[in-house]
Amino acid sequence: MKPTDLAIAPLVAVQALAVKALASRMPEAEGPRHGEIGTGPALRILIAGDSSAAGVGVRTQAEALAGQLTAALSRHHRVDWFLHAKSGATTASTLRRMRLVPKRGFDVALVALGVNDAKNGVRAGAFEARYHRILNQLRDDFGVRRVYLSGMPPGDLVPVMPNPLRDLLIGRLEHFDRMLQRIAAARGGTAVHLPFDVTRDPYLMAADRFHPGPRMYAEWASLAAAAIHRDAVHLPRH
Repeated sequence: MKPTDLAIAPLVAVQALAVKALASRMPEAEGPRHGEIGTGPALRILIAGDSSAAGVGVRTQAEALAGQLTAALSRHHRVDWFLHAKSGATTASTLRRMRLVPKRGFDVALVALGVNDAKNGVRAGAFEARYHRILNQLRDDFGVRRVYLSGMPPGDLVPVMPNPLRDLLIGRLEHFDRMLQRIAAARGGTAVHLPFDVTRDPYLMAADRFHPGPRMYAEWASLAAAAIHRDAVHLPRH
């Protein structure tokens, strides 16, 4: 951490609490968190992560990431899916909660984690080590053959908030996204970094300007579905 970061740490802590209070007002999306949909070659997928994976910002899971992703994949596959996500989740809390996932096999996983680690001031080295442990757990306990690491949101989607918090958060998100790219590269063909390359329009976000709205979830799901479908026939074998 830079000396300037230490100097502004008290102010950032106060501002971060205000942002957390704003972001926590919206509930997770309602609806089923597992199921089967579609016809075609079987594809078992685990979706894991934080509030964005849990669908905060929309009313139902059908409008959220999981519902729109599985709907898109169902055009080509018989999708057996399970959502394991919670608002406020970090790499540390996800490691603890993974034991709640039913012990069964999945072909692929989509992981959306990192924003809370970045926002909460988690050290980069700790984040990277925990993320690798999550990937190891997905491989060893659930047989996942490829994991898609959802990238951090770009700076122009970071909500309006006072500086220096906003600039500091943007910088940390960019740094954590580079770490995700490095993590994926280190895992060979078993991990893929998926850039958060959606339309960069804050008005496509939810009312709290912190979580995606329905159209942004749809774009995110479409990007993930295209990558997963493209790679499905080339999944690495254990």
